[in-house]
Amino acid sequence: MDFNPSNPSNWDVEKDIKKSPLWPYVGGAAGLWKCPADNSSIVPALGPLRGKRVPRVRSISMLIWLGGYGGRFDVGGLSDGLKSPPWRLYLGLNDLVEPGPTQTLLFCDQREDSLSTPNFFIDMTGYPDKPSAVQFWADLPASYHHRAGGLSFADGHAQIKRWLDPRTMLPVRKNSNWLFTSQRMPSPNNKDIVWLQERATRRIR
Repeated sequence: MDFNPSNPSNWDVEKDIKKSPLWPYVGGAAGLWKCPADNSSIVPALGPLRGKRVPRVRSISMLIWLGGYGGRFDVGGLSDGLKSPPWRLYLGLNDLVEPGPTQTLLFCDQREDSLSTPNFFIDMTGYPDKPSAVQFWADLPASYHHRAGGLSFADGHAQIKRWLDPRTMLPVRKNSNWLFTSQRMPSPNNKDIVWLQERATRRIR
């Protein structure tokens, strides 16, 4: 997704969402892919909705450490915290051995100005003992709910997490994917990043 008015992925659920492996399990409820508090919109330049302002179709992303890209994940040369190995990539329920299903993030509500691919990057740089090295990589969680965002976990429970660091809650830049293009965002000693890392993955032993 982006803010390109010629990209149907922004407004047409037929383009991507109905092709998702999850689609048969949601009873036709395309709204599950978007937080109601995300009011981002787009004016399509083509198709039956051309010229009309409509909501974008997605704000929810899946943790990158669950499946990666087709069972692999290595953002080559960009960050040591975004590679498997050494970090564990979970390919099935039996792989969720650490930190375990109750502590492994599954879905995250993502900011409209960093949303692009359907996965949410949690960069493991600095984990567990170098908090001064932690960083965001392209993706920031949403904070639409009074400085908080919605997340769900691999065991099925969900929670609203209140963020603590102002660097996690930068002002949203409307109609822009600036965070995705900026990519590396150092944020030393950011407790929110550490919290996310603790619920993302672990080194392969």
